[in-house]
Amino acid sequence: MRLSQTNPTLTRQWIQTVSLIVMLSISLFSYATEPPQLKRHITDQTNTLTKAQIEQLDQQLVALEKRKGAQLVVLIVPTTAPQTIESYSFSVAEANKIGRKETNDGVLLLIAKDDRRYRIEVGYGLEGAIPDATSARIQREYMSPHFKQGDFFGGIHAGVDALIQLIDGEALPPPSTKSEGYSLGKIFLVILLLSPLLLVAIILRRIVFAFIGDRGLVARMFVGAMIMVLFSFFIGLEDQAYTALISAAMGAAFLAIPEGWFNSGGGSSHGSYSSGRSSSSGSSGSSSSNSGGGFSGGGGSFGGGGSSSSW
Repeated sequence: MRLSQTNPTLTRQWIQTVSLIVMLSISLFSYATEPPQLKRHITDQTNTLTKAQIEQLDQQLVALEKRKGAQLVVLIVPTTAPQTIESYSFSVAEANKIGRKETNDGVLLLIAKDDRRYRIEVGYGLEGAIPDATSARIQREYMSPHFKQGDFFGGIHAGVDALIQLIDGEALPPPSTKSEGYSLGKIFLVILLLSPLLLVAIILRRIVFAFIGDRGLVARMFVGAMIMVLFSFFIGLEDQAYTALISAAMGAAFLAIPEGWFNSGGGSSHGSYSSGRSSSSGSSGSSSSNSGGGFSGGGGSFGGGGSSSSW
């Protein structure tokens, strides 16, 4: 009788244990196969390179993009398992859209340290300048000798130098002259485009104050931010995430002002300035520095060109 009472308990525990193992396995598999979102031109997930080495390489890669428009990106991971390095490299390059959309001039240098494997993934537009045989030669003559001695920085630096020389020798469309980052001009442009909302905002402000009053500061700011964000998506401006950020700041600031403020001082109006600043240089591992140039893929495509090697 006692045995029949304990069996259901043991069965439930066994099912729970197996379910937990399955869930953990699925989570680990998803983590291993999901390509990382790159925030800098070099990302070291293994803490192999020093901060100074990362900064030196990042400056080279940023300078190349500013000079030629092409994007050369370096990624160091412990392993690509359960994927092959070819499959993983392609998925990273495609997910991050390395290179420009029309030119497809992106290159990914991927090092899987624990696997002792690495690959040069070349975008469509640079397959003429960096054919598979040339990629293999760079790996064999410039990189592998350093890697075999444990000098990963030396190998990556030599490979990057060789790839930059080839890219510099290719006739590519000039880089875009658009200003990088979120400039004041861009902020003012968004504000200008949203300025017709002033009359509507004043009406909505009166409605909000009728229900909330002066005491609900957080609620007023939240309502103002949401109204402006929804409107920014409705009118369909470019760079919607950035436009929504500026819109939210404008709406929150407008409804944060007390009710009687506009009516004081003889009806004089005062402009409020809100600046949103975003730092785009993030990384994992030892590449956590805010001084490097941020990376944002330009929409490039890849066709599987390149070369894989081991050391």
